[in-house]
Amino acid sequence: MRNLLELYVNSGAGEDLRRLVKKHEADIHGNTDCVQLLGLDCLKRGDLDGSFDMFRKCLSLTRRAEYFPGWPVPEPRIRHDYEQLELLHQRGRLTESAALALPVLKRYYDRTGDVGKAFYPEGNDAEALRGALREFHYWPDAPFSARRWVKPTTTPWRRRISRTRLSGRHR
Repeated sequence: MRNLLELYVNSGAGEDLRRLVKKHEADIHGNTDCVQLLGLDCLKRGDLDGSFDMFRKCLSLTRRAEYFPGWPVPEPRIRHDYEQLELLHQRGRLTESAALALPVLKRYYDRTGDVGKAFYPEGNDAEALRGALREFHYWPDAPFSARRWVKPTTTPWRRRISRTRLSGRHR
């Protein structure tokens, strides 16, 4: 279904897209990739409010489904998250949730360097680790000019390369 949805979004088949979404609404609105495609469709049509709603919903679905770590937690996952938070700390970009997660992850990070090790704490320790791993601790601001997004037909570098090749200066 995702591929059909992507085809409709990319081809601009608005009526077919609306029929598909209406017919399979629960499946589409429960899938992160499909909701992201709907957000992109809204952007293509210039509907900034609709795209904001779809991307916000996509973020919510992502937080609920994909970023809840399995148990036990492998050492590489802890190492990766700890090192990323440490890097944010060094750059002065540590958020409040990251400041709370850093010491939790450090406890496990300091225990081993064995990539084959896994951690499976219980009780309050388990909840603290789950909270540290499932939260988005940093979301960089992206520049936004509020102009309508238009998909470029060609890129400037391709034109430059084509002109260079045609003129014989590529040697």
